Amino acid sequence: MGDTLRVTSRILALLLVMLIITCAFPTSYAQSIPDILMVPELRPGSAYSISSAEGLRRLAELVNSGMNMKDIYFVLDADIVLNPGSFDEGGVWSEAGEPALWTPIGNTFHEFSGRFDGAGHSISGMYCSAGSGFVGLFGRIIDGSVENLTIKNSYIKGAYYIGGIAGYALSLDTSCGISNCNVEITVDCVSQSSAGAVVGCVVVGGGLFSVERCASVSNLPAVGMSVGEVFLGENSETILAPTPGEDTSLSWLWITLILIGCLASLSVLLIKNYRERKSVAALPGAAEADAAGTAATGTFTAAMTAQLQPEPPETTGEIAEEPAGSDRSDPAKGPDEYALPGGEAPETGAKTVLSARETARPRTQGYYYIKQTPDGYMFNLKAANHEILATSQVYQLLPACKKAIMSLAKNVSAAVIDDLTEPAEDKVYAPKFEIYTDNAGQYRFRIKAANYEIIATSQGYATKSGCRSAIDSVVRNAETKKLILEDEETAKRREKLRAEIVRAEKITVEDANSLIDDLTAEVLLETLDSEEGHIKRQNCVDVWLDTIGEHFDSGDIVNTAALIRKGLVPPNTRHIRVLGRGMLDKALTVEANQFSLDAVKMIVLTGGNTVRTND
Repeated sequence: MGDTLRVTSRILALLLVMLIITCAFPTSYAQSIPDILMVPELRPGSAYSISSAEGLRRLAELVNSGMNMKDIYFVLDADIVLNPGSFDEGGVWSEAGEPALWTPIGNTFHEFSGRFDGAGHSISGMYCSAGSGFVGLFGRIIDGSVENLTIKNSYIKGAYYIGGIAGYALSLDTSCGISNCNVEITVDCVSQSSAGAVVGCVVVGGGLFSVERCASVSNLPAVGMSVGEVFLGENSETILAPTPGEDTSLSWLWITLILIGCLASLSVLLIKNYRERKSVAALPGAAEADAAGTAATGTFTAAMTAQLQPEPPETTGEIAEEPAGSDRSDPAKGPDEYALPGGEAPETGAKTVLSARETARPRTQGYYYIKQTPDGYMFNLKAANHEILATSQVYQLLPACKKAIMSLAKNVSAAVIDDLTEPAEDKVYAPKFEIYTDNAGQYRFRIKAANYEIIATSQGYATKSGCRSAIDSVVRNAETKKLILEDEETAKRREKLRAEIVRAEKITVEDANSLIDDLTAEVLLETLDSEEGHIKRQNCVDVWLDTIGEHFDSGDIVNTAALIRKGLVPPNTRHIRVLGRGMLDKALTVEANQFSLDAVKMIVLTGGNTVRTND
C-alpha cells in the first residue's frame, strides 16, 4: 500500500513539473499547426497558420483560383507588413519606388468561405488600387468569418464594394460575420457607394450575419461608415432590438437599404458595439482610435423572408429583325419560329457556366448610344464614364435596333457565363455571356439569347479577368432607360466640331461666348431620347456652372442625384437647369434637363460633355 502511494505521488509530481514547464514556455496554437506555405494542399476540417506576407498571398491565390475554403480555419501567427512606411489620404507612399499591390482574397467570381482568425495580430501597409469592385483584405466573403484582426496604415481604392476587412460579405445558410476587428485606413471610392472602413457591402441571406466589437478610423464621414451598404430581401421587416441600458438611436448608422428579391430564409443582421471616427491629417493607430473614438453602440437586427430562386425571365430574348446580312431576316417569321426545337428547357450543364448575377451589384447610370450608319442602325452600351461595354450588329430599321436593346436588357437579367476557353461538358441553352478568344489572342464576349441570337459583342481584352470585369459592368448598366439617338450627319458634324475646338484649362463665360457661336453650341449638346424632342420643364431648379465647378472634381459626372448628395439642390429636386457664370477650370460630364448655351460652351471648351435629359 505504501509503495503504491509512493508511485502515485511520484507520478503526480512529474505531471506537476511538466505542467509548470508548459506554462513557463507556452506554445501558441498557431505555432502548433502547419504553415500554409509548408503543405502541398489544404483539406476541409483542418487548420493552417499564416506567418508572412507570402503566406497571405498564397491564401489569395488559392481562393482566387477557385478553391473552396469552407470548413478550413486560418490563424495569423505574426504581425504582417505588406509595405513599410505610410500612405497619405491621396495614396502617396512615403517610401521610394512603388508599393507592392495587394490582390484581395476573393473576387467577382470566387469567394472566401472559411474562417480567418487574426489572433490579435495586425496587417499593415496594405495598398490596393482597382478599377472595379470587391476591394479590401478580402474581396468577397460568402458564409465566411473574420475575427480578432487589426488593419492599419493602409490605403484602398476601387469603384464599388470597398472595405478594409472585406469589400463584400454575404450570408446564405451559415451564421458568420466580422468581429473584434480594428481598422485604420484611407478609402477612395470612385462611385461614392458601397464603401465602408470595415466592410463595404453586407448582403443578408440566410442565418445570422454579425458585425460586432469593431473600431475604425478612416477618411470617410465621421460616423456611420464602418459598414457602407446593406442589401436586404424584398418585403423585409426591420426591428430595433436595443441592448438594455444602451442608446436605442440608430442615427449613428448610415446604411442604405436596397430592396432586392433574391435572398432566402429567415435572416438576421446584427451590428453592435463598434467605434468609428474620421481621421484628421495623419491617421492615428487603431488602438488609439478605440480609445479616442466616439462610442456608438446599439443593436440593429433585420429579420426577413424572401424567395431563394429568382423569377424566370419574361422573355427568351428574340429580336424582331435579324441583323443586316443574316440568312434568317424574314420579317414574316414570328419569334416562336426561332425557339428551340421541341420546346426544350434551357440547360446549364457546362462546368464553366456561372451565374452572371450571382451577387447583388449596384446599378450605375450607363446609357445606350444609337448611331446611324450607311448600312442601317447600331447601338453601343456605354458606362457612365462613356466606356463602350458592348456593340450591336447593324440593323436595317431603327425599331429593330431599339427592340434589340430591350432584348439585351431582359436577357442580361437571366444570363449565365459560358467560358469557351475552358472545357465544358454540355452546350448551354440559355441567355448567356459567351467568352472566347479572337485571332489576335484577346478575350472577348458576345451576349446571346437562348435562341443563339447574338445581341451584342465586346471589344478585345488582354486578360480574361478584364473581360469578366466588363461583363460585370454590362450587368450593372444594361437595364438603364437612357438612350441617345444620333443620325449620321449630326454625329459627323459633332465629331468634327469637337476636333476643331481648342481645349482650355479654364474658361470664363465671356471667353466662351466669344469663341463658340450659339448654333455650334446646339450641335455640341447631346440629347437623351432626342427622337421625342426636348421637353421644356417647368419649375426647374437653376444651378450655376461656377458653383458646380467648386464642388466637383475633373472627370466627375454631374447629375440631379449627385447635386442632391452634395446639398446643392433640394432633396426632392427632379429637374435641373444649368446656367453659365463665372469660370470653369475642369472637365465635367453634366446631365441636366436644360442648359443655357453659354454653359454648353464652357463645358465643351474645358473638355467636358453636356447631356440633355428628358426624364
